[in-house]
Order: sequence, then structure tokens, then C-alpha cells
Amino acid sequence: RFSLTNFQSLTEIDKQVILKLFELSINRYSEVRRDAQGYLFSVLNRYLFSYQVIVDRIIELLNSPGEADHDQIKGCLYILLGNHSFFLPTKHSWSMIEKLWPAMARTTHARKPTTQRLMDHINETIGKQFDTQALVEDTNDISRKAAVDLWKRLETHELESRIILRQQRNEENVKSYNNLMETLNSLLRGDSLTWRQQETTMSLMWLLLQKRVPIPLSCVRTFVDFLVHDNVELRKIAEEGIAAFCRMQKPPRIYLEKTLDEILQRPVNVDQCHPGDRDD
Repeated sequence: RFSLTNFQSLTEIDKQVILKLFELSINRYSEVRRDAQGYLFSVLNRYLFSYQVIVDRIIELLNSPGEADHDQIKGCLYILLGNHSFFLPTKHSWSMIEKLWPAMARTTHARKPTTQRLMDHINETIGKQFDTQALVEDTNDISRKAAVDLWKRLETHELESRIILRQQRNEENVKSYNNLMETLNSLLRGDSLTWRQQETTMSLMWLLLQKRVPIPLSCVRTFVDFLVHDNVELRKIAEEGIAAFCRMQKPPRIYLEKTLDEILQRPVNVDQCHPGDRDD
């Protein structure tokens, strides 16, 4: 039986339940954290975009100054790690990634071996699951015609309002992307990150490379400068970034159709040309 459970609206009571489960997920007792995290992931899977309720709280914990509670940070990292069906850092929301990824890169509360292993696992999962999200969303005539055939034709004023909304969303996505790249780049240029944090930040920047919008020149300069860094891992990531730049700058191939006469530069009887091995 097909059920549209994921399209239920999120009520205020649901938000309060999510926040309560989040607080229990960072409790000092490990059994309480483990059980609450399982229920939290189930709720977040049930409602679309419900993860936005807890993003600000996670960022607040990661950016908290001074000495943070180890159990809270550990529970927060386990929430970021998610399970087989929910993984927060790669959700398709540029506004969320703009805030979350820099907080993960510069947090100073993952210095102990247990939390550091969790952070490494999160970064590894990001590398496996992250796919380039659409910055500029657009549709062609074929898609619009198919939508009309499947549903109905919209009025002119409805189409105009949708176009305006799409343009606003595209502008917001591009702005969030540029801010994210500039923030990660400024972290690398500063002296507040350890080498391990620099590796994380560089790998995140490398994942964000794309060719739909121009990449900030400061980020390109950072990849070039890190080619001669003392850390061999940073040099490897910089090499991968430069290789990605070269692939993105590669011009498209131009295909020309030519006849056999033009290829062989002599008149050819097409009937005498057969594919396969020759008799001689």
C-alpha cells in the first residue's frame, strides 16, 4: 500500500518532539543517547526538511567557545553521522551546507580520539555520499511539455510567479555557494586550523568544485599555493583540485561528419566498402 507519509506537514508539536529528542540524543548517558538518536532519525526521515529544526542547535554546539561537554559533542557528532537512511551533512540545501560545513571544519571540540574518529568517519561518509547539487535549476521546453501532458497547462500569471520564485532560489543558491567557498578558503588562509582540520577543509572544497558558476579566484589561488605545502596530504588534495580545474576548463569536443571520399582523399565506391576483415 502506497502511503505519502513523507509529505505530512510539520506541526509545532512535531517540532517540539524533534527538539526534545535532540536534547536526549546529547544526554550524558550513552544508552539514553543511543535510543533517542534512533527515534530522532525515524522522525527526521518521516518529515521532509524536518532536519532544519536541529541544524542551528548543532551549529551552536560546534561553535560554542571554551570547553564543551564531551558527551554533548559526542552525541552531536553521532547525529551528524546518522544511520543507513539519514545523513545530515549531504542534504540538498545550500543554505544549510553554507552554515554546517564551516562549523564542522573549524570546531575545536573534536580533539579527543573518540570524537576525532567520529569526525573522520563523517568526512569519509561525505566523500562517499555527496553529489554535486544543482545551483541553477532550469527546465527546457521538452520537460515543460511533458509536465503539461502529465498534469495540466498553467495560466500565464502562474508561470510568471514560478519563474520569479525559481530565479530567486537560483540567486540564493549561488550566493550560498560563493559564501561557503569563501568561508572555507578564509579558514585555510588563517592560522586557526590544525593540519588535520586543514585536510578536512581542503577535501570539502574539492568536493564543491563545479562548472555551473565561476569558482572564486581566491579558492583557485589556495589550491595552487598548497601544491608546495609541507603536509603531503594537503599537497595531494591540491593536486586533485588542480586536475579538476583542468578538466573543467577543457573545451568541448567538436565532431565533424566526413564522407569516405574526404577521409581517404580519393573517390571511393561505397558498395565496395564492407566492415570486418579483408580477404587478403
